[in-house]
Amino acid sequence: MALLFVVLVVALLLVTVYLFYRFAYKPFFVLKRIGVKGPQPEFFFGSAKEIKKLGYLKFVEKYCQKYGSVWGYYLGVRANVVITDVEMMKQVLVKDFDSFVNREGLPLVTAKTKAKNLFLSRDETWRTSRKTLTPTFSAMKLKQMVPLMQKSCNTLAKKMGKFAEVGNAVDVWRVFGSFTMESILAAAFGRVVNIQEGEADQLTDAAASVF
Repeated sequence: MALLFVVLVVALLLVTVYLFYRFAYKPFFVLKRIGVKGPQPEFFFGSAKEIKKLGYLKFVEKYCQKYGSVWGYYLGVRANVVITDVEMMKQVLVKDFDSFVNREGLPLVTAKTKAKNLFLSRDETWRTSRKTLTPTFSAMKLKQMVPLMQKSCNTLAKKMGKFAEVGNAVDVWRVFGSFTMESILAAAFGRVVNIQEGEADQLTDAAASVF
């Protein structure tokens, strides 16, 4: 009986050590194994404490200056790679997008929302959505959208200039909301409506009632 107890205790200790190594220690060697440099992670927390202290943008800026355009850090035990090289970003997001499928999840997001959202959907659902939408945002079509969006930008710049001359407080949310809606209607729906200058139609009224 005593021998059985000893065997069970030893087995339990071995399992505990293995689980600790597998899930709490080994993950911190992922980046080193693939040759990606980065800040030394703190056990269990990774770089979470430093990110909380500096703020994410300052954290990224600090280590971009130290490690260059490609480096990695740990959030808990999960490895993250930061890429600021434009050509490499294009390779990941455009040329080889099919190999980089899933994105980091967000808290308090339901499974139903994830299934319909291009940014949060996963695996084959994401691949199907991406392949369907990609032709809509080809280089040629994006170039055709630029003049429409530029017109809205010019109108916005003039309005902001007038606000600056007067010096009164401005409801920026409303100003940029009108700019955003005008740009989307022109670029995505082919409807040129001068919303920023007070023009409206049934579509803009319906959209305003929602937002």
